[in-house]
Amino acid sequence: MMVTRRDFLIGLSAVLTLSGAEGTCAAEPESSLPVTFLLKLYFDDDQLTMNQAAKLELDRRMAFLKERLAASAEPIVLEGHSDERGSSEYSLGLAQRRGDAVKSQLVANGIPPERIVVKSFGKERPVDPGHTKAAWAKNRRVDLLLIVP
Repeated sequence: MMVTRRDFLIGLSAVLTLSGAEGTCAAEPESSLPVTFLLKLYFDDDQLTMNQAAKLELDRRMAFLKERLAASAEPIVLEGHSDERGSSEYSLGLAQRRGDAVKSQLVANGIPPERIVVKSFGKERPVDPGHTKAAWAKNRRVDLLLIVP
């Protein structure tokens, strides 16, 4: 059975809630394409480098990503996001640079650059609509998606 991105995100949200993990998942997907993998990589305030936990998680998942890429013609999609502060233009640029930073990390670990697509959503798709430091921290992220047909 194929799982859509929306169903995957809803299931992941339930797992995170049950496990007591911080964060929630976006409720609405961009498309109905199935997702086989999702990783949220968080950034500190106004920074282009992932926080330490995100770096460790990406390193931990690298072998899996390479294996999945070998089995699929679809790219890795990196969706850059920022918190609500700052202009829309600044937020889009920052989110793009964060996505590019993750792409550089993937390329440095052997992922071909032509297999990576970076999208920037700026502050338009928060996972937490709150106006607090905790909400902003959840929204400063790059979502890593591996989509299969």
